[in-house]
Amino acid sequence: MSPARRPAFELPGDPALLRLTYTHEHPAVPYDYEDTLENWHVSVRAFHDEKEACDGGCTEACEQLIEDGSEVGWLRLWRLRDYTGEDRWTAADAESGDLESIVAVVLEGGEYSDAFEEVIECPVGDLPILDRVFLSRPWRGFGLGPVFAAEAVRRLSGGCCAVAAEPGMAEWPEDRDEVTETYRAAAKGKIAALWESIGFHAFQDGVQLLDTSLREPADLLRQRRGDLQELSAAYQAHRDGRTTVKPRPGVLLPAPAPSPAQHEPAHQPDRGSQTVEERGDGSGSNDQPCRVQAELRVVRLEPQRSNDRPDDG
Repeated sequence: MSPARRPAFELPGDPALLRLTYTHEHPAVPYDYEDTLENWHVSVRAFHDEKEACDGGCTEACEQLIEDGSEVGWLRLWRLRDYTGEDRWTAADAESGDLESIVAVVLEGGEYSDAFEEVIECPVGDLPILDRVFLSRPWRGFGLGPVFAAEAVRRLSGGCCAVAAEPGMAEWPEDRDEVTETYRAAAKGKIAALWESIGFHAFQDGVQLLDTSLREPADLLRQRRGDLQELSAAYQAHRDGRTTVKPRPGVLLPAPAPSPAQHEPAHQPDRGSQTVEERGDGSGSNDQPCRVQAELRVVRLEPQRSNDRPDDG
């Protein structure tokens, strides 16, 4: 995990209690390119721990949070299917310029390019595209974006030869004049590093690829899960007034709990991190969203879809 990360005591809740919910809908009879390009939405939801009593007692709102939770982030992925009889580039182009730009890099003449086949162990099958990773500001800056992206890739890449993504900016500062080429390049570099931490590697023209046939993504997923467990332990230690948790590099221990006389009402600072909506949010940086594009265009974290590609987690 990146060393420049927010301390665990700033978390709005225990990250180990977050849940990911996957949804995909389609008409009984597919039309247009729906059989070739599948849209998957992954909701990151925070639930109220029924074992923890709220100050003043729980309310009906707590009951709802126990049952349904509250969305604190989301990811969007596309599965580009092969052997449907439709042109995959045309399907991607009909959806968005972001997807088209990724597909144009990996395909040539309707098939995977020679360069793609050289770097992917078994270049046969579907191609998922990591398009967006977004986390609300209170949850950004803790390195959660890559964890959730890795979990989603694991569950949605079965039968696929690779996963694609393209780092890019998804959220912009109020003063867009601040966004120089140097600024954008630095932001994309940070997001690309986040995706590399879960198994993506640079391919061509800004596109990154993850080879699903390799052991590396599974090994890195276990490491990211370990990061999440240590972050949760550090949060719990602060919540319970303990400071004995020894995290690995990158997980910050909470400061000692103040004495009752010094205690002030807790509040959650609203400090943003990058979005890896990813184009990917939830990365670990505190200012840029990440955007994931393309056949998993890695990361553009952006709460809203944007067609200008200053690029996205």
